[in-house]
Order: sequence, then structure tokens, then C-alpha cells
Amino acid sequence: MTAGPGGSHALPAEAFAALARGGGGAAAAGHLRASERGRHMLLILGVVEAARRAGHPHAGAAERAYAALAALERVAPAAVDTLIRYPAVGAWARATAGALLRGTDATGLGGTGATGLGGTGAAAVREAGATGLVEAGATGLVEVGAAAPRGAGAAEWGGHDPARLGAMAAAAALRAGLPYEGEAPVAAGHLTLPSLGRLAVPGEDGLVRLTVRPGGRVTAGPAEVTVTHVTVTDVTVTEMTAAEMTAGETTAAGTSAGEIAAAGVGVAETVGRWRGTVPGADADSPAWRGLHRLTAEAGGRRLTVLLDDLDPYRWPAGSVRRGPLPGPEREALAARLRDAWRLLQAGHRTLAEETAAIVTVLTPIDAPEHDRTRSASSGDHFGTLALSAPPDGLWLAGTFAHEVQHAKLGALLTLVPLLRPDDGRRFYAPWRDDPRPAHGLLHGAYAFLGVTGFWRRQRRLLEDEEDRFRAEVEFARWREAAYEATGTLAASGLLTEAGEAFVAGMRGTLEGWLKEPARERADAAARHESARHRARWNTAHS
Repeated sequence: MTAGPGGSHALPAEAFAALARGGGGAAAAGHLRASERGRHMLLILGVVEAARRAGHPHAGAAERAYAALAALERVAPAAVDTLIRYPAVGAWARATAGALLRGTDATGLGGTGATGLGGTGAAAVREAGATGLVEAGATGLVEVGAAAPRGAGAAEWGGHDPARLGAMAAAAALRAGLPYEGEAPVAAGHLTLPSLGRLAVPGEDGLVRLTVRPGGRVTAGPAEVTVTHVTVTDVTVTEMTAAEMTAGETTAAGTSAGEIAAAGVGVAETVGRWRGTVPGADADSPAWRGLHRLTAEAGGRRLTVLLDDLDPYRWPAGSVRRGPLPGPEREALAARLRDAWRLLQAGHRTLAEETAAIVTVLTPIDAPEHDRTRSASSGDHFGTLALSAPPDGLWLAGTFAHEVQHAKLGALLTLVPLLRPDDGRRFYAPWRDDPRPAHGLLHGAYAFLGVTGFWRRQRRLLEDEEDRFRAEVEFARWREAAYEATGTLAASGLLTEAGEAFVAGMRGTLEGWLKEPARERADAAARHESARHRARWNTAHS
């Protein structure tokens, strides 16, 4: 498998055209997911290479963890794949590689042609650098999180620790039901296992020995817990003793067991099949706090997401809500998720497909003081939807319509340049109070293309007259707003050839919707709201 944007991840023309029209469905989402996975792989490789070049004191621990992950991938690819794709892992890798590469030559790394975790490759790392690898600090720590090395130089890398790869390897081993021995950083008395939860390790900040044994036994320094509630897939491994592994026997997957043992995976335990359960409310103990899985089912389809309220890289610092979400709020969110999923399955099947394919994590954030609700997406956290407490299922369903568009466009922009370099001009956006650069206007227009489509469909599903009227107002307002913004972009001279084709696809969809009749009263209300917004904007920026 190719590890990076471009190459085999080049987007097929039909997927590009479907995305330009505002949709794409599961097929296009799959291409974007594959691209983002490749980018994560490059960033992880970049962390290891950059740590070595920078002389980071934990570079050796990162290299050993990388080797263990490569060995695990051969035996339990699904478990490792889950960790590679996890949004907080990508955000950590981006921030850490950027911090390590700041002030260094990012183009002189390694050899050629990475194809998997077992490979190395300067070309791959350079390609990731072209998409932002060398930008340091784009993702800040939510709280005191990834431990900086003790002593001199701790601040040099902003607290971003390459040895966190050891925690990633341990999490993959837990998912696979395989043993692991390595090192990982503890900060503020906690060690985070990405996608699983957080282990309390009081009084042990810094690098500690981390061990995973079959049955979910995890030891980190002096702390030991049994983590039985982990999401795993069935993994079949030929049973063998530690002696057999050391002798270099071969697993059923064709991987040298001696190679796995040398990488730190299973040196003292029998390897066999183990099946765990999923994170749940009963996964917590004084020493262990697990992530919670939220599930919704409707129309024969299931949506499953993790509620990540623990990982220090789950979201950029600032708006994120600190600390675990209390049980009653978590249950309320789960109820809203079930309501939203029923709505999507009832009348928004393509959006439901895209949501299930893209959104894997929900992260709580605080709403602004002047508003009750907020949602957000981040290019560094593909797959994460950050949101404040949703008031109802309809709001959450509409939020999926908005944020999934941002996620699709963000991933697409790593594959296809749609805009020329920013020339400093700023433009009116009918949904913002501040002037926007072309990049922001494109993102907003694409998001509101999705919002328009949502209300276009939803207005036909509502029985209450007042609710239907409000939906028609939303449809009428945002089709005009998105169409206006695409016209601004088309006339800006800032679109690439691909960007022109993409915006033309958006405009084609909106032109069709503009021809659809809306009740005169709803259309008048939409135009009134738009005029008020434009008048306020003109007053503020004239």
C-alpha cells in the first residue's frame, strides 16, 4: 500500500466530480479516508526520522516503537490500521514532526519509497512536508499531555514527545490481543493510550516501561490495570511459546515471530486469540478511564463513534472542554446522536453514508458565551467532529451536514490544489461577520452547499407547519448565500484549473436548486435575513 498523498491515492475523476456537486457518498469518502491514512503514515515516519536527526533523547524509544508497530501490522493489520487512522494520532504526529523539524533540513531524511510501516522513505517524508509537515505547533496540547523529556531541551520541542509512539503500539497490541513491551511518556501523572483511554501513573512523569499482556493487563511503571474494554477485531495467530518465538518460528500471517519478539512484541507470553469488548460506562476504575463508544441504529444501518474527552491531542487548545464529560451529559449526547441518525436515515441517505464513513470521533468543546451551540472541524483531525452539547437531534443532523463537508474539502485539498496562493484580498461571506480569505470562503461555501441540501430534503419531511416554514427559510437563504460565494470565487482569479472545475460543479448544483419553488413568505424572510446580515457587515467594514 502506498503511504502518502498522490500516487495510488490520486482521486478518480468521477469521485472528484461527485464531490464538486456536493455529495460523493461512501465511495468518495473512502478515497479521502485512504488519503488521510497515508498522510498519517508519512507523519508517523516523519516523527521517527526527525527525532533521530534532531537528537531527541527519546529518539531510540520512538524507533523501537515504530519497529514494534511494523511487526504488529504484519500480524494484526486491522488493529494497527485503527491506530494509524485515529484523529488524535494524526494530530500528535503533525505537531511532533513539525516541532522536531523546525529549524532543520526536512528534505534530507532517509531513503526511498515507503509503502508501509516497515518502510523508510525520504521521498514520502518530503511529500508530507509539502502538505504541512514542517509547520510546527499547529496543534496545541489540550492540557499538560505528551511528556517533554526531562532536563535540558525539554521546551525546544514544545512538549511534543516522539516516544508517544510507544503508547500507540501498546494500544494496537491491546486491540489485537497481543503482548507488547516498550516505553511511553507519562505527563501530569497520566499515560494516554490513543483511541482507548488514560492510565493514572502518579509520580512518574517522564519515560516509563510499558507492558501489555494477554487479557488486557497493562503495566506502566508502578501502575498496573486490566483493560478489558477495548475495541478489537478477531486476530488469528498460531499459538506458540516465548521460546518458539525467540527461535524465529512463523505466525499464520507469515511474519517471523523472532522479528516480532525483537521488536518488543511478546517476549514472555503465549500468543493466541483474544477477543475484547468495546469501551463503555463500566470501563472506568480509579486507575483507568476508558473512552466511551456511542452507537445509533436506524434503517438497518449503524453509526458508531468514540467520545474522546481525554486525549491531549483530541483538539487544539482553546475551545476544547477540559476533563471527562459527566455521565448525564454523555447520555444526553448519546440520545441526541440516536435522534440525529434516525433523521439522516429517514431522508438523507447519502449524507448518512458520508457521516458513517468519515466521522469516527466526537469531542466536546465549549460554546461561545454569546451562543448556545458550536461545532467545528479541523484539517489536523480528519474524522473528528467537535461540538458543544446539542440541543436536539435536528441540530446535530444539520451539524453533520455542515461539518462533513468541511472534512471532505479539507481532505480533498491535500490531494488537489484548488486555490492559488493567497494574495491578501478578503471577501464577504454571507455567514460570517469578518472578511474571509479565498480559502475560508471556499470552505464556507462548500459547507453551506451541504447545509442547503440538508434543508432542501428536510423541509419535505416535517409535519409541523412552523418547522416546515423555518426549514424552507433556511433552504432559501443558504442556496442564495452559497451561490453568491461561488460567484465571488469564480471571479476572483484565485482558482486553479481544478478549482474552477470544482466551483463550477458547486454552482451547477446550486443553480438547479435556485429554480425550485419556495413559498413566497419563506423566500421573503430569507432575503430579509440576508439583507440584514449584509447591512451589518457593510457598516462594520466600510
